[in-house]
Amino acid sequence: MGDKECYFDERSGKVECPVAWGTWWQTVAEVHLELDVAAGTKSKMVTVQVTPSTICVSVGGGAPVIQGQLFDKVVADETLWTLEDAPKPPDGGERGRLLHIVLTKLGGGRLGPKKGQTGGGEGLWDAILRGEGERWGADLLTLHQMRQKLDLERFQMENPGFDFSSAKLSKCYDSVPGLGGS
Repeated sequence: MGDKECYFDERSGKVECPVAWGTWWQTVAEVHLELDVAAGTKSKMVTVQVTPSTICVSVGGGAPVIQGQLFDKVVADETLWTLEDAPKPPDGGERGRLLHIVLTKLGGGRLGPKKGQTGGGEGLWDAILRGEGERWGADLLTLHQMRQKLDLERFQMENPGFDFSSAKLSKCYDSVPGLGGS
């Protein structure tokens, strides 16, 4: 992979979806979850269990923060999580910790529909958990921006000699209800 392909997300920015426990975003190949956890949280206090279709995350032995059927299938063995210091809050308050979980989408960035895929036909996740769109899903505008970002990333993968990180699309996304089209 060339630099343009590897660092597309860093150069173009990410489209984040804020939720009660933190934020999530996606690339063509991965879904990233960032959970805000308390200062002093140690890795031995974190439990992350992932199967190809489910996730359960708990911190400090308490009730699961995230639990249920994933929006689409993932490669469970490739799940990665890290625990790091969160950025210092602008108000100067106490710095918490950040639990970053990376889920690899089934098909791992392959272009076109993926074998065994159950979610959106283009690898776009509407939410983290199936049936939890209102709680942990992207609103229509965020979903629209995520779809554009994934399209640009796909263009980058198909054309590695070009830089699409700051490109704008004029494509009509009429399949997103409420955002125009038929």
